[in-house]
Amino acid sequence: MSKNKPKTSWKLSVSDSSAINMFYKQIILQQGIPFDVKLPKAPENAAKWSKERLDTELEKGYNDMLKGRTRPATMILSDVKKNHKI
Repeated sequence: MSKNKPKTSWKLSVSDSSAINMFYKQIILQQGIPFDVKLPKAPENAAKWSKERLDTELEKGYNDMLKGRTRPATMILSDVKKNHKI
């Protein structure tokens, strides 16, 4: 196993070998991989939005700002780095 392995099995108090065995048993029981395997959906290209859609999205952001529903960019970047282990 790699030194960069996820710590999920430790949080669940399950050894790596037990987790792998459970995965294999699920493959047998489900007669296939026990989860969907697919590519993530590509993000929308805002450059292709209609004028009306762009105006709507900008208006939402402006209203959020007026109502104080904002966060500093440094906080958002910190959260992104933490959540995606960057």
